[in-house]
Amino acid sequence: MAWSGDARAYLLLDGHLRLLAEDHNARRVCDGGDRNLITACLGKARSDEETERLWGHPAIEYLRGPARPGWLLLASDGAYEPHEDAGHDLAGYLIGTLRTATERLVDDAVRRAHELSDPYADNATAFVARITC
Repeated sequence: MAWSGDARAYLLLDGHLRLLAEDHNARRVCDGGDRNLITACLGKARSDEETERLWGHPAIEYLRGPARPGWLLLASDGAYEPHEDAGHDLAGYLIGTLRTATERLVDDAVRRAHELSDPYADNATAFVARITC
């Protein structure tokens, strides 16, 4: 699995949504920081050690988990932030067909961003996959 910059990866197993990879931006690292300031990405001049010292996380992270059936969600900040800001659980979107789940999550994120008149509304991109064993 890979993700980039202002995106997150989630795994839904046994009804529990787990954040696998958190976005690398300053809002998550520094209280009150700018959530549009990316703290790490591939191709940066800083090493993992320098990034860890500066921001509290390495530039490259990985995770190995159990091979069980579930759902994988990769979501850009424009797809997860409106839901997060409204306190909505993303797991509720991971039902039905892959296409329906993805479209509902993205469409609702775009609608919520417009309702909030967010001047910094971002693109809303998501990828949903079922994991089978």
